[in-house]
Formats: sequence, C-alpha cells, structure tokens
Amino acid sequence: MAAYAAVTSLLQTLDHLSQTHTSHSLLYKKEQTEVLSDKYTFLKTFLDDFTNIFHEDIKMKHLERMIQEAANGVEDTIDSHVYDSYVLVQSKRVRSKADTIFHQNLEYAIEEIGLIQKEVMKKIKVNKFNSKISHSRDTSSQILLDQKDVIIGLDEDLLRIKDRLIVQSSRLEVVPIIGMGGIGKTTLARRVYDDSLIAYHFYVRAWTNVSQEFDTREIFLGILRSIGVVNDEVEINSTNEQLAERVYRSLKGRKYLIVLDDMWSIDAWQHVRRSFPDDRNGSRIVLTTRLVDVASCACSGNSLHQMRFLSVEESWTLLRDKVFGNGSYPPELEKIGRYIGHQCQGLPLAVVAIGGLLSKMSKETSSWENVAEKVGSLMTSDTMDCLNILSLSYNHLPQYLKTCFLYMGVFAETREIPVWKLIKLWIAEGFVKKVNHKNLEDVAEENLRELVDRSLVLMGKHTSLGKIKTCKMHDLVRDMCLRETQYENFIHFKTRYYKDYLLENINGLRRIVDFHKYTHSELSKLMPLARSVFFKNQYNFCFISQSSFRLLRILDVCFTSSLYCSQSISELVHLRYLACPSFNGLVQSLCKIRNIQNLVIHDLHSFGLPMRTQSLPWEVVNMPQLRHIHTKKFSLFIPPPTSLIAERENHLQTLTGLMPSSCNEEVFLRIPNLKKLGILILDDSDTIQKCYCLDNLVHLTQLEKLKVEFRESYMLIFRWMSEDWMDLSWLHIPHCDNFPPNLKKLTLCRTHLQWEDMNMLRKLPNLEVLKLKHHAFHGLIWELSDEEEDGFLKLKFLLLERMNLMQWEATTYHFPSLEHLVLTDCYLLEQIPFDFAEIQTLQLIELHKCKRSVLVSAEQIQEEQQSFGNDDLIIRVNSILEHPASWNSLNQMSSKFGTIPGAIPQDKIQCVSLGSSLCEVMLCCAWFRLVIVNANMTGIAFVLDKIVLDFESYGEKTLMRFLIARSMNPEKAAKMFCQWKKWRAEMVPLGYIIDSEVADESAAEKVYLQGLSKNGYPVAIIKLNKHFASKDQVQFKKFVVHALDKTIASSFNGREIGNEKLIAILDLQNITYSNVDTRGLITGFQFLQAYYPERLATCYILHMPQFFVTMRIVMSEEQKQEFIREVGEDVLPEEYGGRAKLVLLQDVVVNY
Repeated sequence: MAAYAAVTSLLQTLDHLSQTHTSHSLLYKKEQTEVLSDKYTFLKTFLDDFTNIFHEDIKMKHLERMIQEAANGVEDTIDSHVYDSYVLVQSKRVRSKADTIFHQNLEYAIEEIGLIQKEVMKKIKVNKFNSKISHSRDTSSQILLDQKDVIIGLDEDLLRIKDRLIVQSSRLEVVPIIGMGGIGKTTLARRVYDDSLIAYHFYVRAWTNVSQEFDTREIFLGILRSIGVVNDEVEINSTNEQLAERVYRSLKGRKYLIVLDDMWSIDAWQHVRRSFPDDRNGSRIVLTTRLVDVASCACSGNSLHQMRFLSVEESWTLLRDKVFGNGSYPPELEKIGRYIGHQCQGLPLAVVAIGGLLSKMSKETSSWENVAEKVGSLMTSDTMDCLNILSLSYNHLPQYLKTCFLYMGVFAETREIPVWKLIKLWIAEGFVKKVNHKNLEDVAEENLRELVDRSLVLMGKHTSLGKIKTCKMHDLVRDMCLRETQYENFIHFKTRYYKDYLLENINGLRRIVDFHKYTHSELSKLMPLARSVFFKNQYNFCFISQSSFRLLRILDVCFTSSLYCSQSISELVHLRYLACPSFNGLVQSLCKIRNIQNLVIHDLHSFGLPMRTQSLPWEVVNMPQLRHIHTKKFSLFIPPPTSLIAERENHLQTLTGLMPSSCNEEVFLRIPNLKKLGILILDDSDTIQKCYCLDNLVHLTQLEKLKVEFRESYMLIFRWMSEDWMDLSWLHIPHCDNFPPNLKKLTLCRTHLQWEDMNMLRKLPNLEVLKLKHHAFHGLIWELSDEEEDGFLKLKFLLLERMNLMQWEATTYHFPSLEHLVLTDCYLLEQIPFDFAEIQTLQLIELHKCKRSVLVSAEQIQEEQQSFGNDDLIIRVNSILEHPASWNSLNQMSSKFGTIPGAIPQDKIQCVSLGSSLCEVMLCCAWFRLVIVNANMTGIAFVLDKIVLDFESYGEKTLMRFLIARSMNPEKAAKMFCQWKKWRAEMVPLGYIIDSEVADESAAEKVYLQGLSKNGYPVAIIKLNKHFASKDQVQFKKFVVHALDKTIASSFNGREIGNEKLIAILDLQNITYSNVDTRGLITGFQFLQAYYPERLATCYILHMPQFFVTMRIVMSEEQKQEFIREVGEDVLPEEYGGRAKLVLLQDVVVNY
C-alpha cells in the first residue's frame, strides 16, 4: 500500500514538472522524466493488479518495499532540486554543477528501477492467475445500507435498557453496557439514544466518546457540543475545571441522559462523575465499556447489562442483509454463508466487516469459499481476535482505497472527521486519481462512500442534500488502521498504547502526527524528509527556519504559541495545504508558496476580541494553484485587482468570510470559477446601513453555494430594541435574475429580512437547499401566495432555526419537491401547515425545541400521508418545550403588572413585566423577550429575584453590564453580580473612590481618558514612564479601581447602555527599568478579569524600547493607519497621529 502511495505521488510530481517548469533545467533532460514516468506507470498498474497477494507472499512484500523506497528516493531527489533552484541563491557555476549531479542521480534512479522492473516481470510470469476478488470501481456492488438496517439480535437488549432508563428509580443511575470489542455496545447505546420515546422522556441528551487514551477536556467538550452550549471561545479558553462546572450547570435541574461511550478506566470515570448532578428527577447515564471493574465502579451496585454473542442464525441473517440487502440471493451461497457467519464467533462487527468484503466480490461459490478458508484460519476461539477479520477486509481493498483508509489515522479518535477536510487532504497528498471527466472532489467522495459500503468507515452527520458530512471509525477498526500504518511505515506518531518504532526506517517516513511529542534528536532526522506534519497541541513553530521542512506539502497547525517565521513559510515551495490559527505575518509570504491549493485560517487569536478584518492581497487570491480559502472568526477584504494581475486565469473555487466591500464587479469578474462563497458582515457600530453585497452575484455563473452571515454588536442590538424593531432589514435582496443561475444552496444568518423579501428567493430556479438561521427573517406571519408558479419548485431541504415565526401559511404548491424539513428553536411557531400532508416527496421532519403543538401537527401530517399509502415519512424529535409551570407563573405576573409599553399586542405574544426596573430593560420589546424565552424558563424567576434582592442601590445600568457580559443569561449574570457585589463591599465600601484616597497616584498624571472610539469603546492611555512601583499598595489598588471605574462610567455618557469592551494604549516611550512594575501590571489585569464584566477589546503598545528584546513589537505604517482608524482621530492625541489633546484622568467628570 505504501508503495502505491509513493508511486502515485511520484507520478503526480513528474506530471507537474512537465506542465509547470517550462524554463527549468529539468527539460534539458526531458527524456529522463518521460522514462521515469513510463516505468513507474507500469509499476503502478502492477500494484493495482496484484494487490490481493501482497499480504500473503513475503517475497512480494519485499518487492513492494523496494518499489516504495525507490519511488520515495526519486521524488526526494526531484523535490530537493526544485527547492534548491527556487530558494537558494546560487552562482551559475554552482547551479550548473548542481544540475549535473541531479541528472546523474536520475540516471542512477532509472537504472535502479529497471532492475526492479525485471523482478516484477518475473513475478508476473510466476503469478499468472485471475484474482478471485473484483477491485473494479465500475463492477463493484453499490448496495448502500444504513447501519440501522443491518442490526440483528438487539431487540431484547433494547427493551431492557429502555426499561431501566424510564421506569425505575428517580435517583440518578448509571446503566453500564459491557462486552468485548465489536460485540455491539455502541450500536445498542446509539439505538437507545436515538429512540423517539427516549428523546421525549429526557429534556437533555448528550453523547461523548471517552476512548482508551481518555482526555477529560474532550469528554466535557463532547457533552457540551452535544447539548449545544459551547462555542469556539469556550473550547479554547476554558480550563478543565471551568468546563466541568459548565457541564454541571448545563445539566442542573434538568432531566438528562448522558452516554459515555467506550470507557476504559476507573480513573476516567472518577474525573467526570462529579459533573453529573443528582436532582432526583430520573436522570440517567449510559456507559459502554469492555471492562467489568469499570462498569462495577460506575454503576454502584446496580446490575450490569452484559452483551451476548449472536447465534448462528442471527449471524447468517446479519451477513445476508449486509451483502444482499432485502433482495434475493443465490441459494447455493447459503451453506457457505452460514459457515462464514459461524466462523465470526458471534461478533457483529466481524460479520459486518466480512459482509462488506463479500458485497464487493463476485457472487460465486469459489470466491466465498476462499474467504471462508481465510476467516477460519484468522478467528480462534480462545482469542476472538476481531482485528484479524478487519485486516482481511483491509487486505482486499483496492490500492487506491488502502491509502485513503490508512490516512484517516491522522485524525483524533474522539472526534468525528469532517469530510471536507479529509477530502482536501487526500487530494493534497495525491491519493485521488482522476476518473473519466469527474473532478477530484467527486472521486474522493466516491472513495469515502466505498469505504462506508465496506463497513470500514461509519457515517456521522449528513449534509442537507444527503451527502456524508462527517465520518468516524469504530475503535477496533481504528486500532487495526494504526497497526497497519506503523507496519507500512505510512504515518509516524507516538501514543501511550503504541510503541514507537525506532527511527531505523527513517527514509520511509513522510507523515508525522503530534509533532510536539518528539525529541530534538528525532526531529533532526524526521524534518528534512517530512511531507505532512500535524500539530495537535501548542508548539513553538519558529524552528522551521533552522530545521527546514524542505519537502513539506501539508502543514496542519491546531494551536501554536509562537507563530510564525514568515520567511520560513515562504520557503515551503512544495506546500499544498496550509491550516493555521492566524495570518500573523503570513500574507506577503503566501504569495511565494507557488503550489498552495488549500488555505485554512481559523484565527484562534481573535477569541474574546472583536471580530476582525484581514486584508488579503489579490496576488494571493490569484495564485495559480489555489483552489480553496476557508476562514473563520474574521472577514477578508480583497482589494480590486490590477489589470496586470487580472490577466492570469483564476482557479479559485471556495472563498469564505468575504466582506461586503469586496463583493464588487471588479473582484467577481476575476473569480469566475467560484462554486462556494461565504459573505461575513461585521458591524461594531450602532447604526443600521443597507448592504448591497448580493447585487453583483450575477457575475459568478458557476456559484452553487452561498452563505451570508451578519455579526452584530451589542450596541446595535440595543439600538434595535429601543427603536422600531419591525424595520430592521439591512440586506438588499436583488431581483432573482441577479442571482447566479446555478445556485443550489443558500444560507442566511442574522440578516433580519422581511418575509416579503422571500418573493425573490423562491423564484431561484435551481435552489435545492435553504437554511434560515438566527432571525434571518423576522415577523410573526409567513404567508405565501396561492399562485403555483411562485413556489420553491426544486427545494428539497428547508431549515428554520431561531425564528420569531408564529404563524406559517403555505401549501404543497409552494414546496412541491420538499424532502426534509428541520425546525430548530422556533419557540413561537404554533404548527406546520397541514397542506404539507399533500407533499408526496416529504421524507423527514426534524423538531428541536419546538412547542408540543408543532409536534402534534407533524403527527397529523404523518397520519394523513399514511392514509394515502405513504409510510415513508419519518418524524425525528430531539426535544419539545415543556414549561407549564413557568408559563403559568409568567402569565400570572403579566396580569398583575401589565404588558410592556411598545410591545407586540397581547393577542399576538404575551409580553410580561416582572414589576422591576431590571425587567423593564430586559423586556422592553418583544424581540428581546425571545432571548429570555431561549433561557431556562424553569429557573428564570428564581434567578431574577436573586439579582433584584439588593438592586435598587446600584441602578439598572450596573446590572445591565453583567447581563451583556454573560450574553443575557440571567443565571450567569446573577453569579457574576454577586461576586462583584461582595468584592465591592470590601474594596469600595462607599461605592466609589474619592480623589483624596488616591492623591499620590493621581499626581503622577499617568492615566488619560480620551472618550469613545469610533466603535464606542472607552479609550484609556497609560504613560508608563510616569509610573513607578508604589510603596503604598493599598492606595495603588484603589487607584486601579478608580481608573477602571471612571473608564467604564465614561462609556455611559449620553447613552442608556455602556460598552462591554475597552481600548488601552500603553505608551512605553522613555521608560527605564525603574518604571517596570510587573506586580502592578498583574494587579490591573487581575482586577479587570476577576471583578469587572468589561473586557479589553484591544491593547496597543507604542514605542517599545530596545531592551525588551523578547517581546519587541514593531508597528508598520499600515498597522499605524489601522490603529488611527479604529480609535479615531478626534479621540487620539496629536502625538499619536490624532487631533485631540491629552485629557487627564482627574479632569474627567462622570456621574456614577
């Protein structure tokens, strides 16, 4: 397999050279590359044709290893020479000598491969026979079976587990499912988890994988992701303890079901058990494990559920269904089929794996007998070694699938694998070969589907059009995969459970995972030959310039503490795939990476800061090989191209995060091949402006997928709350003729359109998927006209998520092709239009956190369709809103205190007041009430009472600061407010610091307040050359509080709502070592972090002195202009490039 990967990669390198290096010295010996290409094409065919005997014949295995090493050697020689030619500065004499040596090395390589080719010819003559197993993609069976369709023998187990979850004690109980690997523990747990009765019974359900190398952090994150209460910032910035507390609070007071899948140790259970509250409400934990002691420890004396083996009859039934589906089968195969099933020793995973193998073979007795013989020799009754069975399925994979399968070992065990990333990596590695006129992405998807069909890969999530979105591997399959990668020398990694190979085979190593685990001596040998490197943890990446990844093609950096040496990045001339957390200093270097195909930037450094905009030069966008640009957490500005650059053909297919100002005719005309576009609008202002970013889409004739997302500031939200909330539309929807003609998928998020704007969207001729998220449209009533031609004629998938829709009126004419309807967090919606019962194509309705009346209407539609003879419609329920006590209490309060002025009329939405100034702010409009509804209604009254206890002495503005800081979550705001109140009582007993208490510190004139930036952030300037470590620490701490209080209070000047972020400018001009006060700096940041709801938006450091060598910051002219633009010339003092005068802290008058 590794030989096939090496040969495929080499052939692509040779082909690339012949196409791109027109003036390169390689073409002086063009015949060399042609000879190499011919010989290795022959060897590739040989490896394809005789793949089924390599795992059986030791001599053939040795020959395969020879081919691998030879191919790797030739590619190393070529790539090293190309690297030297482009990176190293050489004289003509040195270059000429290097070219001569290079061509000599190619001659040696041709001689070597000629000898290997002779050996291959001998083997072909000796092994002239027809393979009994078909490897052809065209003739293979295309039976596509859902995993649920081939589950046999679990009905009794399912009933027993459901009974223990629903019927028994109200106390929290752990239900362990125990059994050996491959026996069906996870399958049973998943069936229980997805059961509609279970979904109805538990308010919260969560699933997380534990695995052998358990990671407490990943366990907690898995639960939080499953519940839907985690974001990127929480994942990166939270400690394990904070995550544990977040899990506890998310489950507290709720009836929950948690599945802990594949737990291997008591230690893992002890680490997580305290995060599961016991509120005596019937909550349950399902735990799957292979170990009795783990199950016994967790279940606290309750009986264990022991999985049983399949009977002979069940094994045959499972095998038959996997191979033939519901169709008929040749009767002569039943006897041998039963024997094969029996040889699998009752293990479902082994049966399914062999079934996947047999489904790809000819349905002849001789072929099945051959497999039966191998299964019998591999399975022994004493060891039950399922890995051997899985290896049999792997060994009979075609070569092109083996490389794809083993490569999946680079992904972590506990995470589902995103298919888009997997496919991009396969292509960058050169594993995907062209088939007919299909593009590489389509071929890669077919490869993945074939691995799924063979039961070596499990499907995870699906896309809206039914394609595989995420995938994963069974833990035993992954064990086999990692074992094969080590044996094949395909991927190099270190784990606790796999002994690392000695680096004696260093020349064969190309892919390295968990780079940080290696010693420097190992790295010095690994790095010069590495083609793919995956950083899974933090690591200082600046060593690239010293160690030189000369041949690197794939660089995937999840986290990094020191990023990057841009010059070193620019020298990676072979790099095809780059994924990293930030652009930091990379923009100019990217222009020099001539072979880059995929650029993925997820910008982890922006967490907790305002969303940012990054300028991306047209030289990067127009790079000859670049196909995909993925961004996250910031938007891209692309300046209009120059006429000179625009002459080059552009191949870009994916571009996400584009800002509206770049959605112009000049840019779109020069990226005509774009198929996927994401537009991200960042708004930190308090104004509403119309956006016309969609008007030029007509120039993107190939565009198939479009996403438009708006990220608004809290200031804009409150502006909406205080003004006419029914007039929030800011996105201009052009005429349907201005949309790309091939647009198939449209996603709108936070666009706040009027339902009338839907009139244009429903006329898009080829639209198949429509996703409306987070108030994409607003308004209580969505009513479609009765005209048949005005419908979504080709729409198959519709998602409504977090919409304030109450009444939906539509007919079958509007959605004649709808197959899949998803309603999520639509708290006000009363029902689904009953006319949907006449949509004959409707297959699935999914409901998440909707009213019970919505579920009732869905069931009525299902019953109506069944009366027509259509039994295909499925209703899938995640959770239903059940808050009778809370709603009754709120209605009682409403009748007592009345409705809020300016709210929606009482007959439309029951908007209530709780009789306090806090609630008047929180419920000042119906839109904001929707935020309240999204909270946990069962506990909101208690939390509000807790906050209001001593509220009058602080005022509503103070409390609103904490609500904003905690995303309007009353419970979290209450906790933060109480901590702050306790600290203030000790630190500031009068409620404020009087000037006489901090007279000495104020006299130094070191802190200045300049008002508000353009984004509304208070701007504070600290001149550190006037600061000295204080001997009176009490006074200094009071001064810090005094400065923070004034800074924060200044943001309320003329406003009802302040700002949750601050800007600090640290001026280090003329400072000396005597001004350095580490303790003082820590005190300032500690107070802000621990006791204030506000956060630092940006900290600018100016005039960095030379003696700070390790943290020197050099501001370019471009950065300086950005600094001035953000702060504003009217606020920034003249000495920093603005027009204002410095304003001393003590000269600012504010009202507390």
